[in-house]
Amino acid sequence: MKTSNIIIIVLTVGLLLGLAVSASAQSGMGEIRGTVTDSLTSTPLPDVIVTMQYKGGIKQQITDAEGNYAFKPLEPGTYDLTFSLLGRHTVQVTKVTLGTAGLVYVDQAMGTGKILGTTVVYADKIDMKKDPIHITIDKDVFKHFAGERGIAPVMIATIPAAYAPERSKQVGFRGSRTDATQYYVDGVKVIGELNIPQMGIEQVTVITGGLPAQYGDATGGVVLITTGSYR
Repeated sequence: MKTSNIIIIVLTVGLLLGLAVSASAQSGMGEIRGTVTDSLTSTPLPDVIVTMQYKGGIKQQITDAEGNYAFKPLEPGTYDLTFSLLGRHTVQVTKVTLGTAGLVYVDQAMGTGKILGTTVVYADKIDMKKDPIHITIDKDVFKHFAGERGIAPVMIATIPAAYAPERSKQVGFRGSRTDATQYYVDGVKVIGELNIPQMGIEQVTVITGGLPAQYGDATGGVVLITTGSYR
């Protein structure tokens, strides 16, 4: 065997091992997310500074218009959170424990002169009731779009945050670029154009914000397609 062939084999094995380690590390990541609300009115509080302290340093976020924040992906460990907004109390939540591939909701009520408290919920998946930006389209919906090709027209018609440039088969969400949308078919990420007939789709779940940790730092939406039987 030539030396060049040996080098190629070694590099290929090394690359595969690196990808396996990377995938293993990513699968063990989790996240801490939640909603900040006004303690008197229970309405969402935007522009709250959420500071997270942990062994490796400090991270900060500002709650969005719905009062939501999310830190991800995070390694298992113990985290301290501080919520602060000008003119209101600063609230500290310490020793939030994040397990392997876990998800922790830390919801905080805060207001001027009164604090109602903190709600911490440990979960193993996203709670759809807490995250209305997760939308599921069942196969029955596709029957109304029998004359259309692909899933783009269905998503645009059923999801307010979805859009597509003229003559484009790609869909964007909430103003993000269409090429920032990630597609998964039966759990496998798909690169490039989708060629799945509508009759082969069992269900489509679209996540337009607050993306779970397993999808990394995706900047657009995530489309999860579950295929079914052709019969």
